[in-house]
Amino acid sequence: MPLASHLLDLVVVPADPSAAVDEAAVLALLLGWQARGYLVPGRAPLRFGSGPRAGDLVEGGFASLWLDRPEGLALYANQQGGFQVPCPTCGGPLARPYGQAVQALRAGREQPVACPACGDAFPPQALALRPPGYLARGALIFADAGSDRLVDPARRELAGVLGCVRLVARRRS
Repeated sequence: MPLASHLLDLVVVPADPSAAVDEAAVLALLLGWQARGYLVPGRAPLRFGSGPRAGDLVEGGFASLWLDRPEGLALYANQQGGFQVPCPTCGGPLARPYGQAVQALRAGREQPVACPACGDAFPPQALALRPPGYLARGALIFADAGSDRLVDPARRELAGVLGCVRLVARRRS
């Protein structure tokens, strides 16, 4: 069995999976954070390194930050091991049909997740993953984070740009 990575990404996604990420608003926020010493310019647009005050955003700081902009919905989840998707009705396992529904979404097709045990069906966006993972149209990724805790003022500022947010602590493989 492979060893767990010590590298942790803290991924911030909009709570609404259908919400588009406003790139201009995110850039304005990140440039403001740069002016306050939380970030330093990176090598590409919408990529930044950690500044001397990075710990004011994420407890323990982080190495870099970028805006991930997939073409459509993307699943942001732990990259090591699997995940569980329990049926909200009967608790039965839905990981396999959930994965198939996510692949269908990426191909532009809506496919409900049907529970083989009870027969109930759900949109993939409505299901809870363990450990937490979420579908979104973009995310801010704090790479090599010192913890999975976003500092409250940073969370409020992100919510002002992304709406309500959810956090994913992602171990990289």
